[in-house]
Amino acid sequence: MTSKHIKSYIRPGLFKRLLALCLLIAVSATYVAAEADTAALSEKMSPNSAKDRHSSINIDAWSKLENQNFTAELPLNYITLTRTNLPVLTLLSELTVSLNFAAETSYIKQLSKQPTVPGLEAFWRDRAHSLEAIKRGADAPRLFLSRLPSDLPEIRDVQRRKQAFISSMLPHVLAANEEILRDRSRILKLRSDLSKATKLSEADLKWLAKIFDNYELTSMDFDQLLKRVDVIPPALAIAQAAKESGWGVSRFAQMGNAIYGQWTWNPKDKGMVPLERPEGKKYRVRAFKNVLDASRSYAKNLNTSHAYEGFRNVRLSLRNSGKSISGYKLAETLTNYSTSREIYVAAVQEIIIRNQLKSLNSAQLTDAKQHTPRQGLQKTELNMERLFSSKG
Repeated sequence: MTSKHIKSYIRPGLFKRLLALCLLIAVSATYVAAEADTAALSEKMSPNSAKDRHSSINIDAWSKLENQNFTAELPLNYITLTRTNLPVLTLLSELTVSLNFAAETSYIKQLSKQPTVPGLEAFWRDRAHSLEAIKRGADAPRLFLSRLPSDLPEIRDVQRRKQAFISSMLPHVLAANEEILRDRSRILKLRSDLSKATKLSEADLKWLAKIFDNYELTSMDFDQLLKRVDVIPPALAIAQAAKESGWGVSRFAQMGNAIYGQWTWNPKDKGMVPLERPEGKKYRVRAFKNVLDASRSYAKNLNTSHAYEGFRNVRLSLRNSGKSISGYKLAETLTNYSTSREIYVAAVQEIIIRNQLKSLNSAQLTDAKQHTPRQGLQKTELNMERLFSSKG
Protein backbone atom coordinates (compact mmCIF):
# COMPACT_ATOMS: atom_id res chain seq x y z
CA MET A 1 0.00 0.00 0.00
CA THR A 2 1.50 3.35 -1.02
CA SER A 3 1.65 6.51 1.09
CA LYS A 4 -1.03 7.93 -1.19
CA HIS A 5 -3.43 5.13 -0.23
CA ILE A 6 -2.51 5.47 3.46
CA LYS A 7 -3.19 9.19 3.42
CA SER A 8 -6.68 8.53 2.04
CA TYR A 9 -7.54 6.60 5.24
CA ILE A 10 -6.12 9.27 7.61
CA ARG A 11 -7.73 12.52 8.60
CA PRO A 12 -6.14 15.69 7.07
CA GLY A 13 -3.13 16.86 9.12
CA LEU A 14 -2.68 13.59 10.99
CA PHE A 15 -0.29 12.19 8.37
CA LYS A 16 2.14 15.10 8.94
CA ARG A 17 1.92 14.58 12.70
CA LEU A 18 2.78 10.91 12.34
CA LEU A 19 5.78 11.76 10.19
CA ALA A 20 6.94 14.32 12.77
CA LEU A 21 6.54 11.75 15.56
CA CYS A 22 8.63 9.23 13.63
CA LEU A 23 11.35 11.82 13.09
CA LEU A 24 11.31 12.70 16.79
CA ILE A 25 11.72 9.03 17.75
CA ALA A 26 14.63 8.69 15.32
CA VAL A 27 16.29 11.83 16.68
CA SER A 28 15.90 10.67 20.28
CA ALA A 29 17.38 7.28 19.47
CA THR A 30 20.33 8.92 17.75
CA TYR A 31 20.93 11.16 20.78
CA VAL A 32 21.14 8.08 23.01
CA ALA A 33 23.55 6.41 20.60
CA ALA A 34 25.54 9.63 20.34
CA GLU A 35 26.12 9.70 24.09
CA ALA A 36 27.51 6.15 23.89
CA ASP A 37 29.70 7.19 20.94
CA THR A 38 31.01 10.13 22.96
CA ALA A 39 31.92 7.94 25.93
CA ALA A 40 33.69 5.44 23.70
CA LEU A 41 35.52 8.18 21.86
CA SER A 42 36.60 9.83 25.11
CA GLU A 43 38.36 6.64 26.22
CA LYS A 44 40.52 6.77 23.10
CA MET A 45 41.48 10.41 23.62
CA SER A 46 44.24 11.88 25.79
CA PRO A 47 43.93 12.12 29.61
CA ASN A 48 42.74 15.70 29.14
CA SER A 49 39.95 14.47 26.90
CA ALA A 50 37.32 16.82 28.32
CA LYS A 51 39.47 19.78 27.38
CA ASP A 52 40.80 18.32 24.14
CA ARG A 53 37.32 17.40 23.02
CA HIS A 54 36.40 21.07 22.78
CA SER A 55 39.69 22.86 22.14
CA SER A 56 39.71 22.47 18.37
CA ILE A 57 36.11 23.61 18.20
CA ASN A 58 36.77 26.70 20.25
CA ILE A 59 40.00 27.69 18.51
CA ASP A 60 38.41 27.36 15.10
CA ALA A 61 35.27 29.25 16.02
CA TRP A 62 37.13 31.90 17.99
CA SER A 63 39.33 32.65 14.99
CA LYS A 64 36.24 33.70 13.08
CA LEU A 65 35.82 36.61 15.49
CA GLU A 66 39.41 37.83 15.69
CA ASN A 67 38.67 40.82 13.46
CA GLN A 68 35.62 41.89 15.46
CA ASN A 69 35.73 44.87 17.80
CA PHE A 70 34.46 42.88 20.74
CA THR A 71 35.53 39.80 22.62
CA ALA A 72 33.38 37.74 24.96
CA GLU A 73 32.27 34.28 25.86
CA LEU A 74 30.61 32.27 23.15
CA PRO A 75 28.33 29.22 23.33
CA LEU A 76 30.78 26.64 22.08
CA ASN A 77 31.72 24.10 24.70
CA TYR A 78 28.18 22.93 25.30
CA ILE A 79 28.55 21.09 21.97
CA THR A 80 29.30 17.39 22.45
CA LEU A 81 31.65 15.79 19.97
CA THR A 82 29.85 12.87 18.28
CA ARG A 83 29.62 11.06 14.99
CA THR A 84 26.38 10.29 13.22
CA ASN A 85 25.39 8.89 9.85
CA LEU A 86 22.02 10.63 9.72
CA PRO A 87 22.38 13.59 7.31
CA VAL A 88 19.03 15.08 8.41
CA LEU A 89 20.04 15.12 12.08
CA THR A 90 23.45 16.57 11.24
CA LEU A 91 21.86 19.34 9.22
CA LEU A 92 19.37 20.18 11.97
CA SER A 93 22.14 20.15 14.59
CA GLU A 94 24.38 22.40 12.54
CA LEU A 95 21.50 24.81 12.03
CA THR A 96 20.79 24.89 15.78
CA VAL A 97 24.42 25.62 16.61
CA SER A 98 24.68 28.26 13.91
CA LEU A 99 21.55 30.02 15.14
CA ASN A 100 22.72 29.90 18.78
CA PHE A 101 26.17 31.13 17.78
CA ALA A 102 24.75 34.01 15.73
CA ALA A 103 22.26 34.98 18.45
CA GLU A 104 24.92 34.94 21.16
CA THR A 105 27.46 36.98 19.22
CA SER A 106 24.79 39.51 18.30
CA TYR A 107 23.76 39.73 21.96
CA ILE A 108 27.36 40.21 23.11
CA LYS A 109 28.10 42.82 20.47
CA GLN A 110 25.04 44.84 21.45
CA LEU A 111 25.88 44.58 25.15
CA SER A 112 29.48 45.65 24.49
CA LYS A 113 28.39 48.70 22.51
CA GLN A 114 25.54 49.83 24.76
CA PRO A 115 26.09 48.33 28.22
CA THR A 116 23.57 48.83 30.99
CA VAL A 117 23.74 47.76 34.62
CA PRO A 118 20.83 45.26 34.29
CA GLY A 119 22.40 43.91 31.09
CA LEU A 120 25.78 43.35 32.75
CA GLU A 121 24.16 41.79 35.79
CA ALA A 122 22.24 39.37 33.56
CA PHE A 123 25.38 38.51 31.60
CA TRP A 124 27.30 37.62 34.78
CA ARG A 125 24.37 35.84 36.40
CA ASP A 126 23.45 33.73 33.36
CA ARG A 127 27.03 32.49 33.11
CA ALA A 128 27.41 31.81 36.82
CA HIS A 129 30.05 34.52 37.24
CA SER A 130 30.32 36.63 40.40
CA LEU A 131 32.92 38.85 42.03
CA GLU A 132 32.83 36.69 45.14
CA ALA A 133 33.60 33.59 43.09
CA ILE A 134 36.45 35.41 41.32
CA LYS A 135 37.91 36.42 44.68
CA ARG A 136 37.91 32.69 45.57
CA GLY A 137 39.77 31.75 42.39
CA ALA A 138 37.17 31.58 39.60
CA ASP A 139 37.93 33.23 36.25
CA ALA A 140 36.55 36.59 35.14
CA PRO A 141 34.58 36.81 31.88
CA ARG A 142 36.07 38.31 28.73
CA LEU A 143 33.55 41.09 28.24
CA PHE A 144 35.11 44.27 26.84
CA LEU A 145 32.97 47.40 26.70
CA SER A 146 32.98 50.40 24.41
CA ARG A 147 32.00 52.50 27.43
CA LEU A 148 30.86 52.25 31.04
CA PRO A 149 27.13 51.61 31.56
CA SER A 150 25.29 54.84 30.85
CA ASP A 151 22.81 54.19 33.67
CA LEU A 152 25.46 53.96 36.41
CA PRO A 153 24.60 57.50 37.65
CA GLU A 154 20.97 56.43 38.02
CA ILE A 155 21.71 53.52 40.37
CA ARG A 156 20.88 54.75 43.86
CA ASP A 157 21.92 51.59 45.66
CA VAL A 158 25.57 52.37 46.41
CA GLN A 159 26.64 48.75 46.78
CA ARG A 160 24.95 47.75 43.53
CA ARG A 161 26.62 50.64 41.70
CA LYS A 162 30.03 49.67 43.08
CA GLN A 163 29.55 46.03 42.08
CA ALA A 164 28.53 47.08 38.56
CA PHE A 165 31.56 49.35 38.26
CA ILE A 166 34.03 46.71 39.47
CA SER A 167 32.44 44.10 37.18
CA SER A 168 32.77 46.51 34.26
CA MET A 169 36.41 47.41 34.94
CA LEU A 170 37.94 44.10 36.00
CA PRO A 171 38.10 42.36 32.58
CA HIS A 172 39.83 45.38 31.03
CA VAL A 173 42.42 45.65 33.80
CA LEU A 174 43.17 41.94 33.51
CA ALA A 175 43.39 42.13 29.71
CA ALA A 176 45.89 45.00 29.88
CA ASN A 177 47.99 42.94 32.29
CA GLU A 178 47.74 39.91 29.99
CA GLU A 179 49.23 41.94 27.16
CA ILE A 180 52.01 43.23 29.40
CA LEU A 181 52.89 39.73 30.62
CA ARG A 182 52.94 38.43 27.06
CA ASP A 183 55.45 41.14 26.11
CA ARG A 184 57.45 40.52 29.27
CA SER A 185 57.70 36.82 28.52
CA ARG A 186 59.00 37.51 25.03
CA ILE A 187 61.55 40.02 26.34
CA LEU A 188 62.87 37.49 28.85
CA LYS A 189 63.23 34.87 26.12
CA LEU A 190 65.04 37.23 23.75
CA ARG A 191 67.37 38.38 26.51
CA SER A 192 68.15 34.74 27.26
CA ASP A 193 68.81 34.06 23.58
CA LEU A 194 71.21 36.98 23.39
CA SER A 195 73.06 35.79 26.48
CA LYS A 196 73.68 32.52 24.65
CA ALA A 197 74.99 34.36 21.59
CA THR A 198 71.92 33.25 19.64
CA LYS A 199 71.33 35.39 16.57
CA LEU A 200 67.92 37.06 16.69
CA SER A 201 65.68 37.14 13.67
CA GLU A 202 64.93 40.38 11.87
CA ALA A 203 61.36 40.21 13.16
CA ASP A 204 62.57 39.88 16.77
CA LEU A 205 64.99 42.78 16.36
CA LYS A 206 62.25 45.01 14.94
CA TRP A 207 59.91 44.01 17.76
CA LEU A 208 62.56 44.79 20.39
CA ALA A 209 63.25 48.20 18.88
CA LYS A 210 59.53 48.95 18.94
CA ILE A 211 59.05 47.81 22.53
CA PHE A 212 62.00 49.91 23.74
CA ASP A 213 60.51 52.89 21.94
CA ASN A 214 57.01 52.25 23.30
CA TYR A 215 58.37 52.22 26.85
CA GLU A 216 60.36 55.40 26.19
CA LEU A 217 63.85 53.98 26.56
CA THR A 218 66.67 55.17 24.35
CA SER A 219 69.22 52.44 25.14
CA MET A 220 68.77 48.67 24.96
CA ASP A 221 68.99 48.13 28.71
CA PHE A 222 66.97 44.98 29.40
CA ASP A 223 66.93 45.56 33.16
CA GLN A 224 65.35 48.98 32.72
CA LEU A 225 62.92 47.59 30.16
CA LEU A 226 61.78 44.77 32.43
CA LYS A 227 61.33 47.20 35.28
CA ARG A 228 58.80 49.01 33.11
CA VAL A 229 57.13 46.07 31.36
CA ASP A 230 55.30 44.72 34.38
CA VAL A 231 51.75 44.41 35.68
CA ILE A 232 49.58 46.82 37.61
CA PRO A 233 47.82 45.13 40.56
CA PRO A 234 44.08 44.95 39.73
CA ALA A 235 43.21 46.19 43.24
CA LEU A 236 45.17 49.37 42.65
CA ALA A 237 43.88 49.94 39.11
CA ILE A 238 40.23 49.54 40.12
CA ALA A 239 40.64 51.65 43.26
CA GLN A 240 42.21 54.49 41.28
CA ALA A 241 39.55 54.21 38.58
CA ALA A 242 36.86 54.40 41.26
CA LYS A 243 38.49 57.40 42.91
CA GLU A 244 39.13 59.30 39.68
CA SER A 245 35.72 58.63 38.09
CA GLY A 246 33.47 58.71 41.16
CA TRP A 247 32.72 55.02 40.64
CA GLY A 248 32.03 55.60 36.97
CA VAL A 249 29.51 58.45 37.20
CA SER A 250 31.72 61.46 36.40
CA ARG A 251 31.20 63.46 33.22
CA PHE A 252 34.67 62.50 32.03
CA ALA A 253 34.06 58.77 32.52
CA GLN A 254 30.58 58.79 30.99
CA MET A 255 31.32 60.98 27.99
CA GLY A 256 34.93 60.14 27.15
CA ASN A 257 36.01 56.96 28.94
CA ALA A 258 38.35 59.22 30.91
CA ILE A 259 38.25 56.82 33.81
CA TYR A 260 41.71 57.28 35.33
CA GLY A 261 41.91 61.08 35.25
CA GLN A 262 44.94 61.27 32.98
CA TRP A 263 45.92 64.74 31.79
CA THR A 264 47.34 65.46 28.37
CA TRP A 265 49.00 68.48 26.78
CA ASN A 266 49.33 66.76 23.41
CA PRO A 267 46.96 68.34 20.86
CA LYS A 268 46.88 65.02 18.96
CA ASP A 269 45.25 63.24 21.90
CA LYS A 270 41.50 63.14 22.33
CA GLY A 271 40.62 65.09 25.44
CA MET A 272 37.99 66.93 27.44
CA VAL A 273 38.40 70.37 28.96
CA PRO A 274 37.68 70.49 32.70
CA LEU A 275 34.94 72.98 33.57
CA GLU A 276 37.10 74.42 36.34
CA ARG A 277 40.37 74.57 34.41
CA PRO A 278 42.26 77.75 35.38
CA GLU A 279 42.47 80.43 32.72
CA GLY A 280 45.57 80.14 30.59
CA LYS A 281 46.08 76.42 31.26
CA LYS A 282 46.22 74.10 28.26
CA TYR A 283 45.82 70.63 29.74
CA ARG A 284 42.83 68.41 29.04
CA VAL A 285 41.57 65.16 30.55
CA ARG A 286 42.46 62.46 28.08
CA ALA A 287 39.54 60.62 26.45
CA PHE A 288 39.54 57.13 24.89
CA LYS A 289 37.67 55.10 22.30
CA ASN A 290 36.81 52.35 24.76
CA VAL A 291 37.44 51.11 28.29
CA LEU A 292 40.29 48.79 27.29
CA ASP A 293 42.24 51.63 25.65
CA ALA A 294 41.81 53.68 28.83
CA SER A 295 43.15 50.79 30.92
CA ARG A 296 46.12 50.28 28.59
CA SER A 297 47.01 53.96 28.72
CA TYR A 298 46.76 54.03 32.51
CA ALA A 299 49.16 51.09 32.78
CA LYS A 300 51.60 52.69 30.35
CA ASN A 301 51.46 55.94 32.30
CA LEU A 302 52.52 54.22 35.52
CA ASN A 303 55.11 52.18 33.64
CA THR A 304 56.82 55.04 31.80
CA SER A 305 56.28 58.44 33.44
CA HIS A 306 59.22 59.81 35.43
CA ALA A 307 56.69 60.82 38.10
CA TYR A 308 56.20 57.14 38.98
CA GLU A 309 59.80 55.97 39.11
CA GLY A 310 59.28 55.22 42.80
CA PHE A 311 56.29 53.04 41.92
CA ARG A 312 58.40 50.97 39.55
CA ASN A 313 61.29 50.69 42.04
CA VAL A 314 59.06 49.34 44.79
CA ARG A 315 57.35 46.93 42.40
CA LEU A 316 60.74 45.62 41.27
CA SER A 317 61.82 45.20 44.89
CA LEU A 318 58.68 43.22 45.68
CA ARG A 319 59.18 40.99 42.63
CA ASN A 320 62.87 40.37 43.35
CA SER A 321 62.14 39.46 46.96
CA GLY A 322 59.48 36.96 45.93
CA LYS A 323 56.65 38.91 47.54
CA SER A 324 53.27 39.54 45.96
CA ILE A 325 52.94 42.80 44.08
CA SER A 326 50.62 44.58 46.49
CA GLY A 327 48.35 47.33 45.23
CA TYR A 328 47.96 48.66 48.75
CA LYS A 329 51.73 48.92 49.17
CA LEU A 330 52.30 50.46 45.74
CA ALA A 331 49.62 53.08 46.38
CA GLU A 332 52.02 54.69 48.84
CA THR A 333 54.27 55.67 45.93
CA LEU A 334 51.57 57.57 44.01
CA THR A 335 51.65 60.95 45.74
CA ASN A 336 52.38 62.53 42.35
CA TYR A 337 49.17 61.18 40.85
CA SER A 338 47.10 63.92 42.49
CA THR A 339 47.64 67.37 43.90
CA SER A 340 46.09 65.99 47.11
CA ARG A 341 49.18 63.79 47.44
CA GLU A 342 49.08 61.89 50.80
CA ILE A 343 45.33 62.49 51.16
CA TYR A 344 44.83 60.92 47.73
CA VAL A 345 46.97 57.90 48.63
CA ALA A 346 44.99 57.34 51.83
CA ALA A 347 41.71 57.53 49.88
CA VAL A 348 42.89 54.93 47.34
CA GLN A 349 44.05 52.59 50.09
CA GLU A 350 40.73 53.01 51.87
CA ILE A 351 38.89 51.98 48.70
CA ILE A 352 41.07 48.87 48.43
CA ILE A 353 40.37 47.85 52.04
CA ARG A 354 36.70 48.79 52.27
CA ASN A 355 35.79 46.99 49.04
CA GLN A 356 38.04 43.97 49.56
CA LEU A 357 39.83 44.56 46.27
CA LYS A 358 43.03 42.85 47.38
CA SER A 359 41.40 39.49 46.63
CA LEU A 360 41.24 40.47 42.94
CA ASN A 361 45.02 40.70 42.54
CA SER A 362 45.27 37.03 41.57
CA ALA A 363 42.23 37.10 39.26
CA GLN A 364 42.52 35.84 35.69
CA LEU A 365 40.35 36.00 32.61
CA THR A 366 38.69 32.93 31.19
CA ASP A 367 40.84 31.09 28.67
CA ALA A 368 40.05 32.56 25.27
CA LYS A 369 39.71 29.01 23.94
CA GLN A 370 37.24 27.82 26.58
CA HIS A 371 33.83 29.45 26.92
CA THR A 372 30.69 28.94 28.92
CA PRO A 373 27.27 29.24 27.29
CA ARG A 374 24.30 31.07 28.65
CA GLN A 375 22.10 28.89 30.80
CA GLY A 376 19.14 27.57 28.88
CA LEU A 377 20.90 27.01 25.57
CA GLN A 378 20.03 23.56 24.28
CA LYS A 379 22.78 20.94 24.33
CA THR A 380 23.38 19.78 20.80
CA GLU A 381 25.09 16.73 19.29
CA LEU A 382 26.44 17.00 15.79
CA ASN A 383 29.02 15.82 13.32
CA MET A 384 31.93 18.12 14.22
CA GLU A 385 34.07 16.92 11.29
CA ARG A 386 31.64 18.51 8.89
CA LEU A 387 30.89 21.77 10.69
CA PHE A 388 34.41 22.58 11.93
CA SER A 389 36.56 20.79 9.38
CA SER A 390 40.06 22.15 8.79
CA LYS A 391 39.07 22.84 5.21
CA GLY A 392 36.19 25.07 6.22
